[in-house]
Amino acid sequence: MTSILRLLSCAVLLSATAAQPAFASTAPGGWYLGKWSCQLDGRPTRMEWRIVTVDYGSDNGDGTATSAVGAELRGRLWDRNGPWATLTRLGSTGSTLSFRHADGNRWFLRLNDGDTASGYSTWQGNRYAFDCRRRA
Repeated sequence: MTSILRLLSCAVLLSATAAQPAFASTAPGGWYLGKWSCQLDGRPTRMEWRIVTVDYGSDNGDGTATSAVGAELRGRLWDRNGPWATLTRLGSTGSTLSFRHADGNRWFLRLNDGDTASGYSTWQGNRYAFDCRRRA
């Protein structure tokens, strides 16, 4: 009985520890975080990159649950009147960002200064100009 109580105490302690909130600095991020007004091949678009808190909870199937809180980088792009499309960061440096659009195509941006970035999108193997300005 004593060993069962110790095991339960450890399980409660682990669950409580895993439920502590993660700080945004634990997720990858960089100069591209925030809201951007962009031009994609001459037409207005919007891009956003943000860090969100997520709960990776699960039911253990034995009347207990596990909860682990973390942070994730999320990107999205709005093109005219369509729905927001998911963007996935592939890699970045202090001045570049390589990412994938929801359609599977690779895109690229290079920071010009603190408020503008230029690069390209790809569609069917062709590159199209992609220029962005940070929104206030």
